[in-house]
Amino acid sequence: MISSMQFAVYYDAAAFDFAGVDVSGSFLPGFGVVNYNLSAPGYLKTSWFDPTANSVTLPDSAVLFSVCLKVKTNTPGFYPLHIDGGPGFPFEVIQMVLIPPDWVFIELPLAQQIGGVSVGTAVPAGDLAVTSTCVAKSTCGAAVGGISLEVTGGQTPYTYAWSGPNGFSASTEDLSGLSGGVYTVTVTDQNGLTVSAQALVAATASGVYVQKSLTPAICGQADGCATLTLFGGQLPYQFVWSAGTSQTDENCELPPGIHTVSITDASGCTRIDTFEIQNDTVINVNLATQHIYDCNGTGSVTITPGNYLYAWSGGGARPRKTAFTRGFTK
Repeated sequence: MISSMQFAVYYDAAAFDFAGVDVSGSFLPGFGVVNYNLSAPGYLKTSWFDPTANSVTLPDSAVLFSVCLKVKTNTPGFYPLHIDGGPGFPFEVIQMVLIPPDWVFIELPLAQQIGGVSVGTAVPAGDLAVTSTCVAKSTCGAAVGGISLEVTGGQTPYTYAWSGPNGFSASTEDLSGLSGGVYTVTVTDQNGLTVSAQALVAATASGVYVQKSLTPAICGQADGCATLTLFGGQLPYQFVWSAGTSQTDENCELPPGIHTVSITDASGCTRIDTFEIQNDTVINVNLATQHIYDCNGTGSVTITPGNYLYAWSGGGARPRKTAFTRGFTK
C-alpha cells in the first residue's frame, strides 16, 4: 500500500525529444497532467499522493504512466532510461500507517525496473528482450545490492556479460553483493543475437524513524530526559548521545540546550536526530501554613522537603520555620 511517491525519469536528450505522457492506463487514482513536469530536457519529474489521504494497493506490474519519446539520433546503439531522484527531489515511495497515537510515514524499499531504447539495430529473432530488471539497493553504502533479470525470446541458453563501477564484471544472470552504481548487461542467445540493458543500484538512506518524549532539566542541572520510540531499520539499535553516559533509548543526564543522538541499526544505517532540552527554572513550593493570630511567636511554616537550599528572612536554613512574630516573612 502506498500513499505517495516521487521520482524522476532520465533519458538522453541528445538522442530523444520528449513527446508526452500517456496517463490513460494509470492505476494511480487522480493521476494526471498536474503530476508530472519536464523540468529540463532529459529530466521528467513526477509526484503523486493519494487524494483520499489513505493508502492504495497496486497489483504487480501496474502501469503508472507511459512516457512517449521521439527518436532524433542517427547513431545506432543502446540508450538507457533510468529512474532516480534529483537535486532536492528524492526517489521515494511512502506508506502511511497508524502507530497509535500518531500516523507515521514509512519509506518503502524500492525495486526498480530500468531499461532503455535500442536505436539502429535489428530486432532479435524471437523478440529477444530483457523484460524485467529488478534492483535491490545497497544499504547505506554497504555492498548488499542486487540485480535480478528476466530474459525472454531468442534461442536459449543465454550468456551474460556485465560491466559496472571500478572495473566490475560478471557472467551470471543475476548479481548480488553490489555497491552503488550503474551496471550494464549484454545478453547473447545461441544464434548470436544480443540485447542490452542497464540498471542503477542506489544506496538507501536510513530507514530508522524516531519519536521523542522530552522532559526539561531543572535550573540548569544535567537531569533532563529524552526517551525515544523507534520504528523501521533492523534490530538491534546502537545509541550514541552527545551528553550523558546512556547507551540505550533513554537518557536522563542531559543539561539544557541542543543535543544529538546517533542511532545505528544492525544493517549499518545511521540516523542522527537533533533535539532541545528546555531549562525549567520554576520551583513549585507546597506550603503548609499556620496563621498567627495571637502574637505569641508560635506560628510556623513547613515546606515539603526536596533537594533545595533554604534561606528565611528571619534566619534559619531548614524546611520548617517556627516561632514567627507578627509581620511578613520570606
